[in-house]
Amino acid sequence: MAILGSRKNFLCELSLRSDRPRNYLRRPKASEAFMTGTTAAIEGGKAASAEAKQPVSSSLGDGEPSLAGLTCARLKVTARIVGGLRLGPFAGAELRGGLGHALKRLACTWPVGECPRCSQRHDCLYTQLFESTPPPMTTRLRGVDQIPRPYVLVPPADPLGADGREQMGGLGGQGARYRHGDVFQFHLLLIGRAVGWAKPVLTALAALGRNGLGPGGGRYVIERVSSRAPGMAGEAQTVYARDTGEWCDPAAGPLGRWAPEHWSGARRVQVRFCTPTRVYSEGCVTRSPAFSELVRALLRRVSSLAYFHCGRALELDFARLVSEARGVRMRMVQTWWQRQSRYSKRQGQHVDMSGLLGRIEYEAESVEALAPYRDLLAAGSWLHVGKGTVMGLGKYEVSMAS
Repeated sequence: MAILGSRKNFLCELSLRSDRPRNYLRRPKASEAFMTGTTAAIEGGKAASAEAKQPVSSSLGDGEPSLAGLTCARLKVTARIVGGLRLGPFAGAELRGGLGHALKRLACTWPVGECPRCSQRHDCLYTQLFESTPPPMTTRLRGVDQIPRPYVLVPPADPLGADGREQMGGLGGQGARYRHGDVFQFHLLLIGRAVGWAKPVLTALAALGRNGLGPGGGRYVIERVSSRAPGMAGEAQTVYARDTGEWCDPAAGPLGRWAPEHWSGARRVQVRFCTPTRVYSEGCVTRSPAFSELVRALLRRVSSLAYFHCGRALELDFARLVSEARGVRMRMVQTWWQRQSRYSKRQGQHVDMSGLLGRIEYEAESVEALAPYRDLLAAGSWLHVGKGTVMGLGKYEVSMAS
């Protein structure tokens, strides 16, 4: 019954079977080859959590790449709408919620909300992706019950119709409507060991398209999945194509020293916040983050992802990096506040997810003063920054000038 092990139509074959066990994603036995590669991926993740984390170079911008141990792959999912699809103004929350429900139905036998009581929670793909907690015997963040999730879902901002025209935005605006035959695209960033879980995640996304997404239960069919790794040149790698049914593992690469060469002589950096961004300062979301606040948020995010999901401890001088970042001043601010909220079934109420949009330009006293942050800023443009990143919040683009 090696369904996912087959290279033909794995997305379709698995989803159409009615005799599959509900917990087929949970650590299959050696004799139950339901998913080629999944057992190895889980065991690899456990080993990364249990072993002493390997330190990586303590410099940013000089010497060896301190972010080299942080790997990821960005998948672009292209689907075709069947019938019609309507998304609300916060499409990222709908995609994440739909994916979570689909993956839990495929992977778990426990009722919703019972994950903390499950003896298999540290081996289960659903909890690793959606209810990540510090693994047993960890030496960091032992006082918290949640850690950053190893993925980012970026919803479509400008849906394209069958005629190629742009329609209403799907994030932060009035929502988006798709007609039958329209193209529906979104991105999925997988980080560290989660790259090895691409098959079950895409299987769940295919099931979501079949069961229905959004207020009206709109359906879609995945036609193509492509992959791009940090620093990858040329065309994106084709991971899955519906017409051939062929599958290959996504291309992944390290977030190391891959900042553009022309950044080396820059002392000004412009950050364009593309989706609502929630960076905290003194317990509150700031509407114009200082450079040091942005750096602190990025350091916290990359170090946690590297430690818990890549098995690497970033040996960085956090205090010095944040302190010296205070010398980089704001030169120009063109921002506005995007108000939005999402309904949380778990909390039984609407949750405020408003955030910052627009541009901020920062300027350092010298090229050398900005140099330690180039790779960190480049990495954050992939990983996003702030709260709500799993739903697509905190996406930004960077440009630098001398």
